[in-house]
Amino acid sequence: MKHAPSVVESCEIVWWRGYVKGRFQAYAGPVDARVLIAESPPIRWRSSTPPDATEAATVALDVLTEQLSEVGWRVEERDEGPWFGLRFSRPATAEAPTPVRRVPEPEPEPEPAAHLDDALLAELRAELDAARAAARRERAGRLEAEVEALRLKEPPPRRPATQPLSAWALLAAYGIAVAAAAVIGFVGFESVYGAVVAALTTLAVVVAIDSWIVARRHGPAAH
Repeated sequence: MKHAPSVVESCEIVWWRGYVKGRFQAYAGPVDARVLIAESPPIRWRSSTPPDATEAATVALDVLTEQLSEVGWRVEERDEGPWFGLRFSRPATAEAPTPVRRVPEPEPEPEPAAHLDDALLAELRAELDAARAAARRERAGRLEAEVEALRLKEPPPRRPATQPLSAWALLAAYGIAVAAAAVIGFVGFESVYGAVVAALTTLAVVVAIDSWIVARRHGPAAH
């Protein structure tokens, strides 16, 4: 009497990726009619490629394999494939594997576009105000430097030249000085001779002073 060959069920673990999280899933049944029968807790993973054997990924895979072991699944030998791509098998049962009802992972709500626009405008406005303030400071510094340069180049104020006395004014002044000296000599010495000597002396002094003034006006004095 021949024994009927035993029917063996098999399942395989694959990686499923969501928006910000992913999980390991176990599918059983033929390739064209696979059924999700178990899955691991989610882990954070946003890359398009499956995760490496990190601590979080390894713990999640261990939780899934323990679930499968509790209902009779056993790990098969495998030669190649991803580190998490385990295959399990168990004798076929009359009951079909129970599919897992999984609630899709909610994706994070995108930030309102209006809020992004307001934040961007505020940042641009702050940068524009800073640029304007820097330009005003630079302009004020440049104007101050230009004013200082003009002030240094400006010649000092010249003293107004004194106008020389006219010839008639000088003669009048000299005459008054000589006459005054003659009067003083006449009164002091009580003689005409004293008045003449005083007048001639004063005239000589006045002529000497006038010559010195003319020499100073027309050129430097000789050393």
